[in-house]
This record gives sequence, structure tokens and C-alpha cells, in this order.
Amino acid sequence: MNVIKRNLFSFLLVVLFFAPIAVSANWSTKVLYEGAPFLGMGSYGTSVIGAVGIDGIAMQSADGGDSWELLVPPTTARLYSISYADADSMVIVGAGGEILVSNDSGDTWSTPTSGTTSDLRDVYMTSSSIGYAVGKLGTILKTTDGGATWATKSILTTTQLTGLDFYNSILGWVVGDNGEYYGTINGGTTWVADSTGTTEDLKDVEFVSMVTGFIVGENGTALKTTDSGNSWTQMTGLGSENLYGVDFYSSTYGVVVGQTSLYITKDGGTTWADLDSQGDIATYDVQMLSNSDIFIAGANSTELSAFVYRWDDAGPSAPTVSISSDNPTSDSTATCTWTDATDEISVVASYRVSTDGVSFTNIGDVNSYALTGLTEGTTTCYVQGVDAAINIGDTGSASVVVDTTGPSVSVVTPISATAGTAKTFSTTAIDSVAGVSACTLYINGVSAGAMTANGSTYSKSYNFSVAGNYSTYAVCSDSVGNSTTGSSTTITVAAASSGSTSTDSSSDVISDSSSLSSDILIKMQCVDSTNVNDPCRAVYYYASTDGKRHAFPNEKIYFTWYSDFDDIVIVSDDVMASISLGKNVTYHPGTKMVKFQTVNTVYVVKQGGVLRAISSEEVATDLYGSTWNKQIDDISDAFFGNYSFGSDVNSATDYNVAGARNSVSSLSDNF
Repeated sequence: MNVIKRNLFSFLLVVLFFAPIAVSANWSTKVLYEGAPFLGMGSYGTSVIGAVGIDGIAMQSADGGDSWELLVPPTTARLYSISYADADSMVIVGAGGEILVSNDSGDTWSTPTSGTTSDLRDVYMTSSSIGYAVGKLGTILKTTDGGATWATKSILTTTQLTGLDFYNSILGWVVGDNGEYYGTINGGTTWVADSTGTTEDLKDVEFVSMVTGFIVGENGTALKTTDSGNSWTQMTGLGSENLYGVDFYSSTYGVVVGQTSLYITKDGGTTWADLDSQGDIATYDVQMLSNSDIFIAGANSTELSAFVYRWDDAGPSAPTVSISSDNPTSDSTATCTWTDATDEISVVASYRVSTDGVSFTNIGDVNSYALTGLTEGTTTCYVQGVDAAINIGDTGSASVVVDTTGPSVSVVTPISATAGTAKTFSTTAIDSVAGVSACTLYINGVSAGAMTANGSTYSKSYNFSVAGNYSTYAVCSDSVGNSTTGSSTTITVAAASSGSTSTDSSSDVISDSSSLSSDILIKMQCVDSTNVNDPCRAVYYYASTDGKRHAFPNEKIYFTWYSDFDDIVIVSDDVMASISLGKNVTYHPGTKMVKFQTVNTVYVVKQGGVLRAISSEEVATDLYGSTWNKQIDDISDAFFGNYSFGSDVNSATDYNVAGARNSVSSLSDNF
């Protein structure tokens, strides 16, 4: 017996091809070798599987078929069959009585003498030491030392024997040409001929129990026994082509391969499903490592390439889908993009897209799809990966909301005012899709400035200087730029008393500071028709945090905190004088952007009067929408010292408008 080490130089010269190709539904195909086909397969456990073929080709996978290694047995003979004694030990048989044995996963090989020059067509190791080989001229060989030596067992036939199987160490079966079939019940010491009821050439045999077995052969021969081979019946549903291999993973789950066909059963051969014609690809043998890990050996008859087909009935993972546009948007187009889906067995070959989740279109191996003709409402982009085995994967999706309608805007109220006295005017604006971003008050067609939001109510204080009737309405826009002009109403402005305003009732005045609560708005009593510029008109916030009164520099700042003057407490001059002045009130965080009159920098406002510079117009748009430039208030340079300054806002993630607005529940939280 010769022992030959693997020739690494020869291994490196062999060209391997692992390009996956689609053959038919549920099969993932790998071209493992170009130039010669595979003829036989064998396996051990659920991880080790080998394939052999013409010109001495032999390959092996130790990871369940995920990757394959080229073996280099010392022969160029046609190899028909491989069987494993354990995970590292294998026996290969082939033409001219060739036997090859390796006990170290193919690193070294021995070539024991078979004692025959007849082709050996099948080999089966029942244990680490005992095995059998069959071939032409009725040849049956047996080894009891792991393949080191072989003895001939005669069964008095000259027919070619092609298939071999053992259920345990003593029960075995052999099939061959002309319908010949033999069985042993004593570990191959003697073999008994029996009838299969056919004269077709038989190619393979598989027993799943001591009584149930299967035989396949030429011209659609597919036989089953349930009485240990005493009688055989022809199964239906496997066509009329030559059938070459059969393997069962369990008593019910099995596969048959044929000339260009594949069949699977899940009920022990009662019914068979055709797994699609393979065209010009011939399949010769099959191995099942599990219900899903099914491997088929074959060849492309045109290119003479060796193939291994792996059963794959699971689709790719769901891709992560996103919409590359503003969302909501007023545009009628958007782009749906997605990440690559993944598949455990096959490659992801293409993608299917749908906008209704029902009707999908295969658009090829791309990662984007243009959504056009979008209409008002929500459009969802559904994406599925399709693998090379034509399995459709899980669905990923993303939605875009198209909004081409502006907010609903109510009539401005109230509809009366007094010249020379500030009045707060309000409208209700609602946009359930994109949200209201801004409202502006218009008087006689001219903008009176931005209105301050308090929920869905938008308010603006305005002081008419002249009595008369004024056409008034609000214009509100949403976050995607749609705007609505509310219905116009007439505000009747009455003339004020000459040079004066109304007085405060003496009964409302608090003259004892001990009875004064904190966290309220206070002002002094106005008497004797005081002028609008009288100090008694100044409103302060009396804070519990420091016990001081804080002045509002102007009405713009006031109306970021309050929508009217209804809750102001009137105190006496002495009480007002007894309360120390604190720092001025600053803008409510999150309500407006601000800038100083002689500085171009635009800021967002943070709790505590902290200003953070916005780095670009793009960031401003992301924060406040396309009308951001209409939501900026000027601050007099005189109040520069009222504010402190924080870090710049470089992206929309650096500042949350709603979060800033909700960071304070009262003015006291801002000091």
C-alpha cells in the first residue's frame, strides 16, 4: 500500500470557481470546479460532506457546505463514490478498481490493492473499520481494517453492481443492472438474490428502516418496499427520466435526483414534488445533512463544470428602507433607498418593490427606486430581497407623507379694540399632517409680525394708533411650506380719551406685600387717566426663585410667555418699591430665533437665556422649516447683557425645538 502526501503545489495550480448562479426555485448553485463533473457524494454528521468525479476530482466541506476545499488524491481516474468512516477518514472508489484512503481529511493518501481491475461504482463504510465496495462483473469487496486491505465476496453474478446501502452492521443491500438486487443479513458473509419486478438498470438503494427501503434506476424506475425487500412497488410522480441517486434524512423526508430532474418527498414516498427541471445540468447523487441542508452533485453538460446544488427555501433578511426626501414633503417625487439584504445560503440577486404591499415589481440588483406621481397622504415603499434560489425575503418598508394643503386657519378674534391700547389678537391654526410652523398677523394687507404659538392658538399683541375699521386676517404655514390665508374679518377700533388711558380700580390693589404670592405678573395701579407710557403700565414677573421682580424689555418677549394680560396682579407703589429689581426676562426657549440689531448671527434660545448660534441656513431650515427666516425677532443691542452664550448648533440633532420649549413650565424655571 502506497502512502502519498498532498501535493501543495498541485493544489495551488487548480483554479476554483465559487460564483453562485440561479438554477431553479429553491436551489443555490456553486460551480466548484471547472473541467470535470461530480459523480458521487458522501457525508459524515451534519458538517462534513465530500464530492468526487471525473479525472480524479475530489472536494470536501467541513462546515456544512458553506466553504469547500480541493482534495488532491493521487489519481486521475474517474471517481464514482466517497464514504466517510469518521469526520477525518474517507474511502473513495473509482474506475479500474481504484481505492483511495485518507485518515487525516485528505492531507495524506494510501492506495490499497483492491484485487480487481473492474470499475468500483459505490462504497459504504458501516463503521470506522468495516466497509464495502461494489462494481462491475458482480464485484463486492469488504474491508475490516478501515480500508487498508480488501477481500472479495462472490455473489455468483457478472452484472454490474451500482448501488450499496447498509442499515446497520449486518443488514445490507446491493442493486445493479437488469433489475438485479441482493441482500445480506450477516454483514456480507452471504448475499441472497431477490426480485424487484423490473429488468431496468438500477442505480441506487436507500433503506430508512429494517423494513422500508427505496431503489431508483433508469427510465423513471422508483421502487419502494415496506417488507424488508420481499416485494417492491413502483412509486408515482417521478417522471420517466433516468434516476441516479436517492437519500433520506428521516423515514419521511427524502430526495431523488435524475437525469435533469429533482424530486422531494415529505411523506415517505407517497407523494413526490418536482423541484424544477435543471435543463442541461445533469444530477448524479444526493446527500441530506438535514431537512434543509440538501446537496446535489452534478455537471453542466455544455461546459463540463462540477456543480453542487444546495437546497435553500429561506429568503433574505428584510432590508432597512428609508426615504431620501423631506418627510413630510410637498413634492410629488421621492427616492426609496435600502441597505443590502443578507442571506445565509444564497446570494441576494435582486429586489422587488411595491407601493401597496401586494403587487411587487422586480427591479434588479439595485438599492434605490424613484417614487413618482405621489399624491396627498401617506405612500409606503415596500422592498423585498430575492436570492439566487428565487426565494423572496422578508419585507422592509418606509413611508413618506405628502402634504400639499396648508393649515386650517380660523378668523382672527377679538373684533374690537381701542386706539392707543395694546390688544392681543388670536387665531386657531391646525395641520394634522406636517404641523403648523408659523402664523403672521396681517392688518389692512400689511404684516404686523409673527404670532406666538401656544398649542394651536397663535397670538399677537397690536396697538392701533388711529380709530377706524381694519381688515384683519392671519396667514399660517406648515413645515413643508404650504400656507393658508384665513378669512378676513373687520376690527372696529374706538378712539381713546385724549392723551390718556383707562385707570385701574382701587379695589383691585394689593397694598400689603405679605399677602402677595410669588410667580405672578404684577404692575402698579394707574390712576387719573394715566398715559400709555406711564411707569404704572410696566409689567413685571415676581419670581419665587429669587424674590425679585423681573421686567419684560418689550411686548415681543412678553408674548413668548403669555398670550394676554388677563392675570396681572395690581400692587401699590410702596409694595412695588419694596421688591428688588432682578435681571430682565429673556425669550421663552424654543419659541423664536433671535438676533441683535447690529449683528447678523441668528441664535436659538436655551433655558436660562442662553443663546446658541445657528451655523447655517440648512440647519435653520431643519429646525424651523422653510419659513425659518420669518421666525426671527430682533433684540436691541441694549439688552445684549441679558443673555449668555453657549456652543454653536451645527446640525438639527444639536438642538430640539420642542424639547427647548418644554424645558420650562413657568418663568421661574428660566432664572
